[in-house]
Amino acid sequence: MTNSDYKERLRSYYKQFKKENRQIKYWLEYISRLQQKILNSFNIQNIKIKDYDLPFKKTEFINNISSFFYKKRVGRKLDKVIYYNNIPLAYIQLSSPVINTRINDYLKEKYKDSLNFNLLNEKVVELSICIAFGYLTRYLTGKLAAFVSISKEIIEEYNQKYNTKIEVLFTTSIYGKSSLYNRIRNLKYLGLTEGYHSILTKEQIKEIKEKYQQYFPHRKIKETAQAEHLIRLYDHLQKKGISLSFKIEKHKRGVYVCNTFLSLKENLEYWYNRWFVPRRERLKDTS
Repeated sequence: MTNSDYKERLRSYYKQFKKENRQIKYWLEYISRLQQKILNSFNIQNIKIKDYDLPFKKTEFINNISSFFYKKRVGRKLDKVIYYNNIPLAYIQLSSPVINTRINDYLKEKYKDSLNFNLLNEKVVELSICIAFGYLTRYLTGKLAAFVSISKEIIEEYNQKYNTKIEVLFTTSIYGKSSLYNRIRNLKYLGLTEGYHSILTKEQIKEIKEKYQQYFPHRKIKETAQAEHLIRLYDHLQKKGISLSFKIEKHKRGVYVCNTFLSLKENLEYWYNRWFVPRRERLKDTS
């Protein structure tokens, strides 16, 4: 299976969990028209960062504009919308870190033997959502969102909100190495990490629980068990050679890390000159 085939299969799998919201669809069409009007007069002085204030629930909004399926995160969160004056361009979320193999190895090397839960929560944050939308995505506003996310002001706001001292931000790309995060200044690619996704159908959840109870009746499964816990049960069944009627494929995520946070002004100027203007000129020549 090619990488593009794999991505398409994963997108199709996630699609079954989504419910289309026509209001969001029409809203995005309207926002795209507004974005198109500012293309030639785009000025970074008009970029504003606000708390999430879009007229839709966060999870519902993400699941209508993204190809992946987003489940509500628990723990710390800082949700921001990037605006051009009053026109929204992108949505970012910083949150409590969910550690994977690549970032775990990086942190162990950085902090030596002192890596622990308290250090993680004080020093490390995850960029859990970074997604642009509308007409200007073809002019790399996704990279704009990434640059905003790793700006000193955003990190400091997170620090003030949660009394942390963030030194490391990391993020993952669900479909492997990412064109969005590729060549972002101060965002280093660590490689791929492999694991199961934790998006399960009701039928799959029921089968995992029943099969686990059948083979391990002395082990109690909490009724409130979340998908991540159920994946561990699934993995245990697999390792014991116990078959199920379905198979959850492991997928590879690209992992990126940043430990240098420049000012928002520096990052906006760099994005504008390095990415936006050249793309605008190139697309103008081919139109």
